[in-house]
Amino acid sequence: MMSEKRPLGDICDKLGVTARLADDDLVTDVYAIVKVLEPNGETRLTFCWSDGISWVERLGMVTVAQAIETPPPRHSDGA
Repeated sequence: MMSEKRPLGDICDKLGVTARLADDDLVTDVYAIVKVLEPNGETRLTFCWSDGISWVERLGMVTVAQAIETPPPRHSDGA
């Protein structure tokens, strides 16, 4: 089966994806990492982003997201 580009709005809504936004916040870009289960049982990741976002902005968004999602190191007392 060939894959095709589709809008993610309905998929995100069905999965309960939300963002914490104030009424006056303006969302300018989106970079999404999507985990897909294929009919043959294999899992893959796919990436998508809003029009006009450069590779530098995408890399920056992923880098910041990784830093936010990475737990702080546990401090050892040397014992």
